[in-house]
Amino acid sequence: KTGFFLDQRENRERLQRLCHGKSVLNVFAYTGAFSLYAARGGADEVVSVDICKKALDEAANNFELNPPLQQVHEMVCGDAF
Repeated sequence: KTGFFLDQRENRERLQRLCHGKSVLNVFAYTGAFSLYAARGGADEVVSVDICKKALDEAANNFELNPPLQQVHEMVCGDAF
């Protein structure tokens, strides 16, 4: 993985506007940026899946920095295929 993709900022913001009351599955979640935006947008449930535990640890850290959003977030370390 190459890092945080700045070119996806507009897509994350769009997702945030579309997620209220929805369940969101983020496959290949990496550090959970899309998951975080979905939770910020009011998603009822967000599940982040990635095969790399280290990446999910970073996602967990990002959610710890946003305590109210942790309630709707679940992480799954596994192969998406």
